[in-house]
Amino acid sequence: MRAWLGRLAAVSLLALVGTGVWLGGRWLLHPATLPLRQVELAGELRHAARAELEARLRPFVGGNFLAVPVAQVRLALESEPWVQRATVSRRWPDTLQVQVEERRPLARWGEGGLLDQAGRHFAGDLRDASWLPLLVGPAGSEQALLQAHRHAEGRLTALGLSVVELRQDARGARHLRLGNGLELALGRRDFDRRLERFALAYGPALAARSEAIARVDLRYANGFAVRWKSPTAGRG
Repeated sequence: MRAWLGRLAAVSLLALVGTGVWLGGRWLLHPATLPLRQVELAGELRHAARAELEARLRPFVGGNFLAVPVAQVRLALESEPWVQRATVSRRWPDTLQVQVEERRPLARWGEGGLLDQAGRHFAGDLRDASWLPLLVGPAGSEQALLQAHRHAEGRLTALGLSVVELRQDARGARHLRLGNGLELALGRRDFDRRLERFALAYGPALAARSEAIARVDLRYANGFAVRWKSPTAGRG
């Protein structure tokens, strides 16, 4: 009998302890117990609207400090097109610290949107994006075209040339348009080698008459063809 009463007392004690822990947990996580009073938003914002980010954070303010869903806060911020990464952490006793890293636009893409520094397409909006180069190609070619543009810029900048447009068609053929209006047809193969051939020939053979040139076709094994803006421009 005593053993039975002892077991009953032990079970009752455990039940009381469990109830106390449950009630204590409910009290601790109640919004009125430890309210989240403020959110500190940090990070250099050049394109993302601070007001938009603050609006995304507002639903989480006023909840319980310990229960705030940090992962959801991060996802809410990263759903803004200009936000590349958000870091969210709690600071005792009532503050949420948010650090935002913004995307850096490097090019326009196709009919709309931009490419960031990693070659990812995003729906960022700029009032004037004309200063960015235009890259056009099939879906999935974003990173390859951004890398090709970087290479072309690196090779041609020393010649005083800039690449304002790079296009790749469905067959893989690439075309460049330079800042001086000159167009380069580079074809589907040997992009780097053909670009190097143009760079080596530009100064000695083409630079002095570049304003009269419409297009340079580099899709030849060992040379290139020039199309002049007028039939008589290449004579003499």
